[in-house]
Amino acid sequence: MTCITGFYEGRYVEVRWDPADFWHYWKMPGDMQIPARFGLCIPKGRCKEWAVKWLLAPLLWVYKHNDGPDKVNHHEVFHRAELLARSTRPPGRPTLVQGTLHKEQIYDRAMRELEQAVDRTSKTSGLLCIVGHLRSFGEEVVHQSLRKNVIDALGFSEQRTVLVTEFGRHTPQEEQSQNPWRSWAEMAPALEAVAMWS
Repeated sequence: MTCITGFYEGRYVEVRWDPADFWHYWKMPGDMQIPARFGLCIPKGRCKEWAVKWLLAPLLWVYKHNDGPDKVNHHEVFHRAELLARSTRPPGRPTLVQGTLHKEQIYDRAMRELEQAVDRTSKTSGLLCIVGHLRSFGEEVVHQSLRKNVIDALGFSEQRTVLVTEFGRHTPQEEQSQNPWRSWAEMAPALEAVAMWS
């Protein structure tokens, strides 16, 4: 997965479609094999569902087919997409699968794949800096997920963790519903979980 870095800054969409039907309409030369399902990371608020189905998903495979965007005649591609849009359905009959739960499952799978690829024979130390309001951080499912999917997945042979946040009743009144006050005692199990080092 190529968009891990910006995964949570974007909207993850899994596209499921019929590759043979897609090639039938786009009629590009060659015999490149494309999967029946693949993922896209899209900046929030940038693409409507119709744009993903009619333009973004096809454009991805046009880029792949031509070894990158530099060799693509975009005017021709957009003209082709415009002509195809006059038909009753998008080529490939794509459906989009999305949502927070699905996104978290894919992220978890990707992090496990990255973890398996780490060279455990090398010695690498690291300093992790976690920044943000505490909110649900004290919930076991939240801080244990952070520990497993981020801290442990990095595979450092030695590490230290720094948490930048605030304790006490300093949050402005208008923000307290989103960033409620948390005590040291309340956060102790979560702090211990993310501060463990090997």
